[in-house]
Amino acid sequence: MAESIMVQVKRMTKLHSVARVFEGMYHKYDLPREDNTPCEKNPNLTLDDMGEKAEIWEKLESNLLPSIKEQVTSLLTSLDLHDLQKRPVPDLESTLEILSNLDQTLQSTVSSIVSFGLRSTLPHEKYDHRMKNFKMFRCSLLRHRIKSLIECDIYSLFQYCGELLQSCAMSIPAPGDFATVQQASNSRKQIHFLVIETGSSIDNAIKWYRKSDWAIIQEDWIKEVAGCDRLLEELINMTNPSINPTLDMAALTIDPAEEPNLTVGNAHIRERRDASLKQVLEISRSIIPLVKLKRILVKKLLEMIPRRPIFALDTEINSDEILSLLIAFGTFPNPLSNITYHLRSFHRLHPTIDASDQDTMRTMVQELSGTMESSLSNLSTHFIPLLPGVEHALPESDFDAWSLDLKRSWDKAVGRSLDLISSLDVVIAQ
Repeated sequence: MAESIMVQVKRMTKLHSVARVFEGMYHKYDLPREDNTPCEKNPNLTLDDMGEKAEIWEKLESNLLPSIKEQVTSLLTSLDLHDLQKRPVPDLESTLEILSNLDQTLQSTVSSIVSFGLRSTLPHEKYDHRMKNFKMFRCSLLRHRIKSLIECDIYSLFQYCGELLQSCAMSIPAPGDFATVQQASNSRKQIHFLVIETGSSIDNAIKWYRKSDWAIIQEDWIKEVAGCDRLLEELINMTNPSINPTLDMAALTIDPAEEPNLTVGNAHIRERRDASLKQVLEISRSIIPLVKLKRILVKKLLEMIPRRPIFALDTEINSDEILSLLIAFGTFPNPLSNITYHLRSFHRLHPTIDASDQDTMRTMVQELSGTMESSLSNLSTHFIPLLPGVEHALPESDFDAWSLDLKRSWDKAVGRSLDLISSLDVVIAQ
């Protein structure tokens, strides 16, 4: 019996020890901030000067990134997680060997990314037309992708692997403890998800880097359309009583502890809350045209993008112009998403409106006022001049006229929303 206990204690100690190894790898591979490693950019570089970058990318693409994917995936085997229904019995020696290799791979990856995007010979954003896949925007955005891979996916994976081993250790003296079993089950599911997510992030980073400049812009704008579609679906669901059960005022209840003098049957309170909700629904409906107008703009521009093979690298556009196009709608998502989120929360939680609610809504909609003009100006400066002779592209004069009509419609829709907010029946604070 004593020998059995000693074996258990030794196993628990080893599990805790390996868990601490995972914890020690957390935040070990943080990439430095771009502004902490300044490097002078040279406007006179040519593609022949990119030999060092080419070697670094070859190492990342063919060795380091695939190795991270392989080593992370192998943790499923060493931690005995292929069968989620089975209690895992981790192979700790194998796990330590994988972590040793992964540690070296991650350190080499961080060093390579820093050299690639911050310290090696850097082209200037305004003069890198002919740098092919070594344009400055690619160096910068690849760095951000790898930073996200490490700090979001891999660090989270380390966290859950450590928690799993701690749970395995705790389950040795108490194998049936419900909390321990639940924690282990959650950790296993998260590890499976993060292993898949890590592999996908690596594959997507490599595919992204290989794409042409225009294909990268196109991919980004397609995401904008998808974001509009999601917002439209949410707003329509919010404002359609047949879809949204929270619009049934009979379902509203009043907490007696908070409002002891009120009851659901109080006709005055019910009437006031019903009126407030109807007003908020009208505001929600008024946001729908704004989302549709943004979607019209992005879809129109997608039709005008030059048709090039996905891997054809373009020479007529520099990083400065590309980054301007990638953020062409950067002012849109936050205000539109924020007002939608606020209205959704209001539907669920706040059936009456006070002056603070009204001011918040007004501020959010006012933020939308200049976004269309800003985006159209950006596109007129950085996008339209690149399109002469491109099929489906509007002549500059036609784009200006079309833009003016779109802006007028946008301003009218914003004004409609602001008028509705101003006319809200606000509850006076007691």
